[in-house]
Amino acid sequence: MGKTKGTNERLYYWIACTKDKYELPVFVEETCVDLAKKIGVRHSAITNCIRRETTTRNYKIAYNC
Repeated sequence: MGKTKGTNERLYYWIACTKDKYELPVFVEETCVDLAKKIGVRHSAITNCIRRETTTRNYKIAYNC
């Protein structure tokens, strides 16, 4: 179970992983916006990758709590 941030808020980690079979984490951020800035895409691209289960240019996107 993830750490809590406040009373009922969970702390999620947004992760950009390699697209190969190992899926090694390249970037780990606490917000979608921070991850988007780090890899050079819009935050809507990150959320679309999660929703559609696709990848960005060079990374597979995941989030974990």
